[in-house]
Parts: sequence; structure tokens; C-alpha cells
Amino acid sequence: MAKCTDIDDREDESSCGHICINSPGSYVCACNSGYELNEDESTCDVNYLKTLWDRISMSVKLCLLVTNSVKYSWVI
Repeated sequence: MAKCTDIDDREDESSCGHICINSPGSYVCACNSGYELNEDESTCDVNYLKTLWDRISMSVKLCLLVTNSVKYSWVI
């Protein structure tokens, strides 16, 4: 849990699930890649669709890389 402290001397503290971005008089919580900020604007949950899409995308890229580097020959 990242600790986030407001810097405008109000001694207001809040906890961000992943990343805390301080600014004068305020702060914003953010999430690591593959996660999304919940409605409470403090905690994060896994973004399953993004994680799945990233995995599919990586598989397609690997498949294209292998396919493009192999020379095909057919014997008829």
C-alpha cells in the first residue's frame, strides 16, 4: 500500500492502492499497468480484458515473428 500525504499542511492522509501522485494541496491515485482504478479512486483491481488482450497480442506477435522467419517449401 502506497502512503500518500497531502502537502498543503492539512495533515490529510490517504492510502493509494498502487501509486500516489502528489500535487500542491492535493494528490491523485493511479494504478500499475494491467490494473484499473476503482470508483473509490483509491484502490486498484486487475483489468482482466486488458491483461487478456495483452497476452493475445503478444501471442500474435510471436506467431508472426516465427512465421516470417521460416522459409516454406512445398514438394509436389
